[in-house]
Amino acid sequence: MYDWRIPELGVDEAVEFMRTAISVVKDRDKRVSIVNGTLSIASSHRTIANSKGIYCEEQFTTMYCGLLTVAKEGGEIGSFAYEDQSSRKMDLNIERLAVKAAEKALSSLKPKTVKSFKGTVILDPDVSSMLFSALSAAYNGLNVWRGISPLKGKLGEKIAVEQLEIIDDGVRPWGLASSKADGEGSPRRTTTVVEDGVLKTFINNTFTARLLDMEETGNAAGLLDVAPSNTVVKPGDYDVEEMVEETDAGLYVGRLSGHMRFEDGLVSGTVKQAFLIENGERRYPVTECMISGNLYDILKDITGLSREVEVKWNNIVPAVMAKNISIIGGGKP
Repeated sequence: MYDWRIPELGVDEAVEFMRTAISVVKDRDKRVSIVNGTLSIASSHRTIANSKGIYCEEQFTTMYCGLLTVAKEGGEIGSFAYEDQSSRKMDLNIERLAVKAAEKALSSLKPKTVKSFKGTVILDPDVSSMLFSALSAAYNGLNVWRGISPLKGKLGEKIAVEQLEIIDDGVRPWGLASSKADGEGSPRRTTTVVEDGVLKTFINNTFTARLLDMEETGNAAGLLDVAPSNTVVKPGDYDVEEMVEETDAGLYVGRLSGHMRFEDGLVSGTVKQAFLIENGERRYPVTECMISGNLYDILKDITGLSREVEVKWNNIVPAVMAKNISIIGGGKP
C-alpha cells in the first residue's frame, strides 16, 4: 500500500492542488469562500519483530485533503461546511471535493428554526461514520473485558436490524487501516462482527482473546490495546433521495457537533448542514436544532441504508435512515 508518487510530490505541486480547490470553489459561486484548507501527505515504514520469530516490514503512504467553507449572502453567514478525502494513493479528486464543499456551504444559507418533534433522521456518511465508530468501541474486546461495554454478554444476540452487516477488514486493498500484521505481529484478517443484525464476535488482540476465551482477530494496537481496522458496513438498497422521498417528517443531518458514547449509548448534539424533510421533500436548512437518541436503539430502528458508501478514514459507510429520533428545535410550538 505504497504509492511512490506521494513522497515525490513537491511543494509546488502541493500548492497547485490547493489553488485548484480555491479556483473551483470561486467558479462554483462567488458567495462561497474557503475558510481553511489542509493538504497532508505521509510516507511511513513499519517494522514489527517479536520473541516468537515474527518479523514484518511494511511501507505506507497516505494523502489527505480537507476544506472548510462558508457561504455569505448580504449580511448573512451560513453554517460552516466541511468536506474531506483521504487515500493511500494519489487519487484524490480535488475538483469533486471542492464542488461538494461549496454546495454544502450554499445549501445552508437562509436557515429556519423548527419545532421539536420525533421523526425520521437520515444520517450522512459523515455522521453515520461517528455512529459506527462508537459501536466499534462497544465491540472492542478490551472494553468488554473492562466491563464498560453494553454488548458484554450479548454474543449471538440480535443487536440491530436484519440488514445490518459490519465487517472489520484488516486486509482491504488500499484500506487506510490495512496492513499485513497488527501491533503484535499477528496476521490481519477479515472478521464479520455483525451479521443479519446479530453480534457474532468481539475484536481482540492475543491478550483480550485469552481473557475472554475467544479467538484473536488481528486487532492489536500498541501495547495491550485493541482497535478496529477498516470498518466496512454493507450498503443497502436506497438512493439518498429515495430515503428523503419516503420520509413524511424528519431531518437530513450532514454534520453533527456532539456526542455518540458507546458506554451508555448517548447520541446528542447540534446538527449542521441539516434540512427539514416534510412529505418526502427537503424544505429548508435548519438552525438551533439538536437530535437526541440512543445508539443501541438507533441500531434497531434503522429503516434503510444507502447503496453508495463513502470512505471516512478507516470507516467505509453508507448513509443511514432511522426512525423514532428526537428532534429538538428552537421554534415555538
